[in-house]
Amino acid sequence: MAQRKQFIRHLQNGRFTPMADSRLAQFISASGANADFTRQMVRDMESDLGGSVLLAQTRATTEREDFCAQLATAPFKTTLIGAEQDRIAPLQRLAQSAALCGANLIKVEDAEHMFPLQKPELVATLLEQA
Repeated sequence: MAQRKQFIRHLQNGRFTPMADSRLAQFISASGANADFTRQMVRDMESDLGGSVLLAQTRATTEREDFCAQLATAPFKTTLIGAEQDRIAPLQRLAQSAALCGANLIKVEDAEHMFPLQKPELVATLLEQA
């Protein structure tokens, strides 16, 4: 959490720099599905959207309210979709959240953190079925 807050301060001071290759590799490995295409798409998004969008997204995902209690009693089914090889949001942690929230968990095999970009057709199918 401290590292994310430091990154937010860095962005607030206007010091946006593109993601280092080593950091990008945590999101997308060289052997991942559509890896080259996905890496280039992330690079293009960085270039197009810039630091202000990254700042807003990082803020929104740093300290989130826990909605597990509400989801556990919601009058609708909740489904979480996670990637088997996600190093940013590990599947084990997602499985714990699903158990606490009473949610279904769908595991996407041979996929990483950027699986919606790596396997968009599969994600669309899973969302239709959920």
